[in-house]
Amino acid sequence: MHPAARSSILRPFRFLMLMWLFFSVSFFFNIDFGFLGILPRSYFGIIGIFTSPLVHGNLNHISSNSVPVLFLGTILYFFYPKIANRIFLQCYFFTNILVWFFGRTFLHIGASGLIYALAFFLISIGFSKNVCVCPPMIKSIFLVFLANIKSHIKFSSFEYEKPKCERHIIKSQF
Repeated sequence: MHPAARSSILRPFRFLMLMWLFFSVSFFFNIDFGFLGILPRSYFGIIGIFTSPLVHGNLNHISSNSVPVLFLGTILYFFYPKIANRIFLQCYFFTNILVWFFGRTFLHIGASGLIYALAFFLISIGFSKNVCVCPPMIKSIFLVFLANIKSHIKFSSFEYEKPKCERHIIKSQF
């Protein structure tokens, strides 16, 4: 493996392992970490700004978020290593803050908002550079397309997925 590719996968992989650690503790010790989600416009829900992308409802939920987090994170760190940390943190925090201000009043959990924020960043930077065949942009568009198809077919009745629409919209706005 090329050294640049190895280093670009390291940080997204660490984040993915942190997500799976939260899920494993929740699963094996039967702890519901749902309270760590974002509860909009409440002091109780402020903790979710920091923790909601790490919390997932079940195995299908975390499985559907794992590949995109690793894939988009690796693209970000490979193609934009100088700004990758800043962009990842902005996608992580700013969008969760916007969900806290503007989301519907129930708990929002999962990393799908982070995924969409990263995808929209990679798509928009491809358009801003006037490079219509920018590899990160093409891969991001493809991944967003696949994620939307999969969520409509597989998770239409999944209770944790219902509030995601506003997270996706908010993530794409900044």
